[in-house]
Amino acid sequence: MKKPLCVWCVLLTLSLFILFMIPVNLYWLASTLLLLVKNPNFKFIFFFTLFLLLRVMMFTLIIWSFIAVLKRKKHARKSAVISLMSILAFFTYSRLFTSAPQLLSYDNEAQELGAVLGAVIEVAWYLAIVLRFVFSKGSKAYFSAGQKPD
Repeated sequence: MKKPLCVWCVLLTLSLFILFMIPVNLYWLASTLLLLVKNPNFKFIFFFTLFLLLRVMMFTLIIWSFIAVLKRKKHARKSAVISLMSILAFFTYSRLFTSAPQLLSYDNEAQELGAVLGAVIEVAWYLAIVLRFVFSKGSKAYFSAGQKPD
């Protein structure tokens, strides 16, 4: 059976996020290790270990989900949905609770409204892809066709 469009969209999303995560995590690791060498206190080491463990777990889950969807594993849809929802949570958190300066500055209220509207459309499309992946008959048939009867 051919892969439905929603499966291709999920594979593309997961692969793009994997490619995005590799340089970001390597930069974070290098810069944090430099800070750790300069200031080795217990609290900093504890939080570094905690964040490193969290990042490795998320990266492993997303890679495993990508491979599972490619190979039609038994729990591929569940793990892919968990990965996609964690990606959405990551982007929502980074957009709402970041302390870094914004990349774009807006001159008036119309530009700000346009940015908010663009973000809402982006989230709506993302959720539409996820819901289509979860509830479509094509997706269910694709993953059930790959399973062997017990």
